[in-house]
Amino acid sequence: MSAQTHRNHHPKASPEAQDVVGIVDELLKKAVAAGASDIHFEPTGSDLKVKYRLDGVLNAVESLPAAVADNMIARLKVLGGLLTYRNDVPQEGRL
Repeated sequence: MSAQTHRNHHPKASPEAQDVVGIVDELLKKAVAAGASDIHFEPTGSDLKVKYRLDGVLNAVESLPAAVADNMIARLKVLGGLLTYRNDVPQEGRL
């Protein structure tokens, strides 16, 4: 591989990473349509459970592959105006 080709070569993101924007957008649209006051993401060993708070009660609505968790957190931080590189301190944001 030439130096020019090497500089311009970027590994392709996984399908999960590419789809995260769409997944987050869809989850937010569904939450608004359902009248959810909160969205909770609960990582487990094998998946990422999505729950909406409806009338004060958490309801499981979806289960996503665990592989999307880090990219979803980054996407939500961007939307909430948070620092994506800070994981050592609590941050508060709103969408």
